Amino acid sequence: AKQPDNPHAYVPRFNKYSGVQEWSNAVALYVNAVPKDEESVHTCLASSASSTYGGYHNLFARQGRRMRWYAPKGQDEDSPVVRRLIGSGEGDGSTRVLLFLRRETEPYVFCGRVSCTSVLPGSAPVQLEWTLLDFDVLRLQDDYVRLMGAEMVRDDDDDDDHDDD
Repeated sequence: AKQPDNPHAYVPRFNKYSGVQEWSNAVALYVNAVPKDEESVHTCLASSASSTYGGYHNLFARQGRRMRWYAPKGQDEDSPVVRRLIGSGEGDGSTRVLLFLRRETEPYVFCGRVSCTSVLPGSAPVQLEWTLLDFDVLRLQDDYVRLMGAEMVRDDDDDDDHDDD
C-alpha cells in the first residue's frame, strides 16, 4: 500500500483474523469471497457460492446480491461492533457498512455499501445476512465479475423480485 503524502494522515490497520475495521461513521468488512483454486470456485458456485474461512462458509446468494457472513470469534449479538452492524440495517444512517471482498491471498476489491437484512438468532458465531446495496452497478464491474465468477453474477431475467425481500 502506498503511504499517504500527508504526514498527519492515518494509515488504517486491522486484525486480519477479525475482518472488521471500525471508524467513527462507518465499519469496513474484509471478507474472503471464494476459495482460491478454480476447482473449488466452481464447486462452490454450483452450490450457491460459499467461502470457507476457519471452518465457516460465507454464503453468496441471489447472484451475489446477498451474503451470509459470520461475526468474528468471541463476538455475540450484544457485542458493541455486532450491535452497530445490525443497526446499519435499521436505516438510521449513523453507520455505513462498507464491504471489501477477495479470494484468499489476493487483493481486496471494494464492493460498496451493505445493509444487514437479518440475524440468525442464537447462532455461534453470530450470522448476519447482508444485501449489497450497490449490486446493480457492482455486477457490471470487471473486478467483481472476476472475483465472483461470471456464473454467479449472470443476468437472470427470472429474478425480478430482488428489490425488497
